[in-house]
Amino acid sequence: KTLQQYLEENPETIISFAYFDLDLYKPTKDCLRLIKGHLTKGSVIGFDQLNDGNVPGETIALKEVLGLDNSKIQRSPISPLQSYIIIK
Repeated sequence: KTLQQYLEENPETIISFAYFDLDLYKPTKDCLRLIKGHLTKGSVIGFDQLNDGNVPGETIALKEVLGLDNSKIQRSPISPLQSYIIIK
């Protein structure tokens, strides 16, 4: 609710970096949908549990909302579940 309200009150917002540590499908999907129109080429979106079979929500939400064709997944060298994408 806070993110939606903020973006409605500040439609000029451009998001260059966002980090998701929600684990769950629905809140991740909802937030990705909200920020999608505010992302630009080069925006970075980080995830705490991307491609984790124990908590697949972030991965499923990413695939459904943004897809995998317009980004490159980068893995953290010290924690392989933590990763980020760069919007192309």
